[in-house]
Amino acid sequence: MVDPPVREEPDITETPGVDAGQRALLALYHSFPAGENLTIVSDDRRFLALLECLEIPALVPADFTVLMVRQGFLPRREASNPLEQMRNLIRETGCQQVLRDLEE
Repeated sequence: MVDPPVREEPDITETPGVDAGQRALLALYHSFPAGENLTIVSDDRRFLALLECLEIPALVPADFTVLMVRQGFLPRREASNPLEQMRNLIRETGCQQVLRDLEE
């Protein structure tokens, strides 16, 4: 049996603004075989920009909530509570978009 390919872990030790928790999360992400479908959830814009540069799939928490509803993990009626808790942390246009997405 052949081992699945390993994800190549980039050296981010010199990347400004990446804290120990984010480095640990990236190490965990890279510890999974390359064939695994993984996505990181974060609300840190700089970290999200880094993930995009590294071509690592990522979602913001509000979009993750919508995904959970669409995939049946969270009832639509229960999605408004976490979204209301995030409302002050999300740009108004983003919040409106998430609410429209939930209506689809």
